[in-house]
Amino acid sequence: MVNLIRNWEIPRPAYFQGNHSQDRSNLGHLLEEPKGLGNQAAYSNGRMPTSICILVSGTGTGMDRILDAIKEKRIDCRVAGIIADRKGTGAEEKAAAHGHSVIVVSRKDPDFAGRIDETVSRINPDLVILSGFLSILPPSLVDRFKNRIINTHPALLPCFGGMGFYGLKVHEAVIRSGSRYSGCTIHFVTGEVDSGPIISQRVVPVFDDDTPETLAHRVKEAEHELMEETLILLTTRRFSVSGKRVSFS
Repeated sequence: MVNLIRNWEIPRPAYFQGNHSQDRSNLGHLLEEPKGLGNQAAYSNGRMPTSICILVSGTGTGMDRILDAIKEKRIDCRVAGIIADRKGTGAEEKAAAHGHSVIVVSRKDPDFAGRIDETVSRINPDLVILSGFLSILPPSLVDRFKNRIINTHPALLPCFGGMGFYGLKVHEAVIRSGSRYSGCTIHFVTGEVDSGPIISQRVVPVFDDDTPETLAHRVKEAEHELMEETLILLTTRRFSVSGKRVSFS
């Protein structure tokens, strides 16, 4: 039975299969007020890649996977900027290997909220990706980029989310709860932590012999895969947001 569970895999939806180069529509066919979509006019005809700004706090492994996917043309995105909220984590070296520089906006800066708002707004990307970014964004930035900021969370929201649920603390809580399944979630960012509209999720089984570290490793790999698939989805399908529901057409 254990081997059967370990080899178990969630089937991928149809829109993650086949040729993703077709039917490229404009990002953000929103029911809620769009508040401007950056370079929407330029790429709605399918000829311009979606511009992204990646925000990181840690070693940048998720960022690195996104940059690999862009380089290998698996996703049609252009990096408009990379921002880190601290130095010396390894993200700068990974970005440099892909030919990108990193803007550091220190979370210790007394005006961190103003500086991060100004920096992202100046870059003005189509999408902002929080890739292991641990700092809280100012409400002004979240409002300005409504339904354009996406975040990954290492659990199946709305469970095991909110203030205090980050890193190994999430996996410790999952194992302690006795849950048979965990996973990861990609959602739009709102003013409430881990409570934005859910875009996509991936289920990861919890094994009897799991530790927080082993579970974290499997969930992290699922996060990387899900991010690539979600970027394909967001840049090739029209979507609408109604309340906390994200719908694709």
